[in-house]
Amino acid sequence: MTTYNECVVQIQQMLQSAVAKGEVVGEDVDLIEELGLASLDVMELIEQLEDVFDISFPINELGDVRTISDLARRVQQLTDR
Repeated sequence: MTTYNECVVQIQQMLQSAVAKGEVVGEDVDLIEELGLASLDVMELIEQLEDVFDISFPINELGDVRTISDLARRVQQLTDR
C-alpha cells in the first residue's frame, strides 16, 4: 500500500527536470498550464509511474488529472487495489 505522500514525493522527483534548479514543485501545480508539459510529457510521466508503482493507469481518466495532487491521489487509489 502506497501513501499519498509517497506518491507526491515520487511525482515531484520525476518532474524535477521540468523546473528550474532549486525550485520546488508543489502539490497544486498544474502539470500543463504551470509546468508547460505537453501531452506526450504527461504520458511519459504516467508510464514511469506505472513502472514504479506496478499499476495500470486508465487512459480515459487522464482528463481528470490536472495537478500533482490529482495524479498522486489517483496513483494511490490504483495501488490500493
